[in-house]
Amino acid sequence: TPVVCRGPPSMSPVPKEYDEDPNRWVCEHRWQGVLAMVRFRRQVGKRHQVHDKWDEDGGIFGYSLGEVGFVAFSRGYNNATGQ
Repeated sequence: TPVVCRGPPSMSPVPKEYDEDPNRWVCEHRWQGVLAMVRFRRQVGKRHQVHDKWDEDGGIFGYSLGEVGFVAFSRGYNNATGQ
């Protein structure tokens, strides 16, 4: 059977049902937020070191790029908040 990308989530954070969907193939390159991450990388460039890494078990992490930017990620359902 052909692989079918599931659509982008309709809310953020994603509902638990979306995160537990057995069709795990996700085409993030089509999501609007990924385009923003690419633009952020182009604006910041490669000359800034990663600092102040922070992570929490369960798919939540972040880091700073010197004094020019901060990035935070949350993968799907957040066990800490229940959302």
